[in-house]
Amino acid sequence: MELIESRIEYEQQHQEAEYHRMAWLACHIMNASGNLKRPVTPDKLLGKFTDAKRVDRIDQLKTLEELRQKFQS
Repeated sequence: MELIESRIEYEQQHQEAEYHRMAWLACHIMNASGNLKRPVTPDKLLGKFTDAKRVDRIDQLKTLEELRQKFQS
């Protein structure tokens, strides 16, 4: 069973690598065409978005002030 599971995992990793290579090539072609306002990344094409959460402006200013106080001392 371990041999079968290992082979399945290997095939999944191989397929994932192929998808990433294809997305990498496609994003370079798309970005080189000049038709897009924002550059495309392989992760965007594959649907793997980063966890970029929005921070409230008040929290940003609070953090900035804390850093200023920390480094001015």
